[in-house]
Amino acid sequence: MDCSQIRELERIYLPDTGYDLMRYAAGAIYRKIKELNLDRKRQILVFAGSGNNGGDGYEIASAFMDDGYADVTVVQVVPQKEGIDANLARRHYLDNDGREIPFDNSSESGFRISDGAVVVDAVLGIGITSCGDSPNALKIRNTVHLLNSLKAEKNLLVLSVDIPSLLNADNGMPVGGEAVMADYTYTVFTAKTGTLTGRAKDYCGTVKVVGNTLPDFEDNLIRIRDGGVLRHFVSYGDILPLLPKRNNCAHKGTAGRVLLVGGSKGMTGALILASLAALRSGAGLITSLALSGDMTAFNAVNPCIMTAGTDDLDEKLKSAGAVLTGPGMGRTAQAETIFKKCIMSTSPKVIDADGLYHLHALKAVADEGLVRSVLTPHVGEAAMLCDVHASDIEADSVGAALEIARKYGAVCVLKSASTVIATPDGKTYLTSTGCSGMAGGGMGDLLSGIITALLGQGLSPVEAAVAGVLIHGEAGRAEAAANGNIGMCAADLLPHVRLLVNGISPRN
Repeated sequence: MDCSQIRELERIYLPDTGYDLMRYAAGAIYRKIKELNLDRKRQILVFAGSGNNGGDGYEIASAFMDDGYADVTVVQVVPQKEGIDANLARRHYLDNDGREIPFDNSSESGFRISDGAVVVDAVLGIGITSCGDSPNALKIRNTVHLLNSLKAEKNLLVLSVDIPSLLNADNGMPVGGEAVMADYTYTVFTAKTGTLTGRAKDYCGTVKVVGNTLPDFEDNLIRIRDGGVLRHFVSYGDILPLLPKRNNCAHKGTAGRVLLVGGSKGMTGALILASLAALRSGAGLITSLALSGDMTAFNAVNPCIMTAGTDDLDEKLKSAGAVLTGPGMGRTAQAETIFKKCIMSTSPKVIDADGLYHLHALKAVADEGLVRSVLTPHVGEAAMLCDVHASDIEADSVGAALEIARKYGAVCVLKSASTVIATPDGKTYLTSTGCSGMAGGGMGDLLSGIITALLGQGLSPVEAAVAGVLIHGEAGRAEAAANGNIGMCAADLLPHVRLLVNGISPRN
């Protein structure tokens, strides 16, 4: 959900005083923190800001004290604002002999951070979109920088309340260039868009949703979502009902016929990876048409992949249940001609890589051209499709994905560390899957092949897109768990893809 929707949800449950809701949220966070089984001898430092997020921090500090932690200190980064509920939380803490020290804007002066300390980041909440040059803003930036600089040196465990301080809760981008780097983020009510998009994975650590047990919570959540952009947070378990099923009498002709087009000279590998992904994702008949004319490479990699030449294109398009165009296609006049034929196919389509370049170059597409289609741009390609800079896409990946989906009348899969799937009618799907090991060539080709195979087996474009992203991301996680992030290549994911398509999580 975005911040405006969260505010609306808060108003539903806000009584005459917001202190009760604050205590509820802080209590839910502390119960989750207890699951970490922290040693009661560890130093607990709560960095509190001037708003109600700081009030949550004071309540969490009180909970640590009530639970028997002896070394608890609140570092008051900015004095509390007058007339807000957080003052009650602060008074509750101080009346119970809680220790409070002001932050002096320079270093650890006035307090000492022990090795292995637990730091609770309750400086700023979800409303921050800018941070100016006022004295208080300087204190906040210095606090964030201090915590980040000491995190590794002193082996700090950093726990952020609702959102890491100075991280924009709507787009996951650090405000002013730096945000708190948390190990855990305890986000209240529901995951914020900014805990999943932008640079969220660099700052949020493990995200835990708390405070979702209020009366009629799910009904209110649905009502609020229906009043704005529909943002669905999905995980691998959500797609299990969508995965292809085969009856006992299935044969290769009923298991999905797919055509993959691309692979110009020097870039055949992109089409091979997409073809292997389609094979391991269950497509029964796979035909790959390489513009390079190199057919032997496919036979050498896997003889189950059929090949065709450019003269066969019209015939193959007629029989294809789904078409992928773009991986390694190139930007030549021949590629443009081939692309125009592919895009006019009435079969479900996936357009990736150089296919997106040709799509943008066309400027206009016949309405029937992109029916049942999925576009899979990375950030740079999305910037091209929207005619903006890549930084604009990163600043609002959800908005960019929606713009592309509406502009082209197709499902958009905007690939990044936090992939966004958007539909032309305004729905968005966010995931927290994938890993840093997937930052390598060929991963996008793999994803496009998976989605194409799922389309060929009867999934709708949005179902194939969501399922494909989650299968792809979970395969990357499984490979990282087995062999680490560094040195991972796209082909390493294929065995995991096969398991995941069959509903078997390789991480179980």
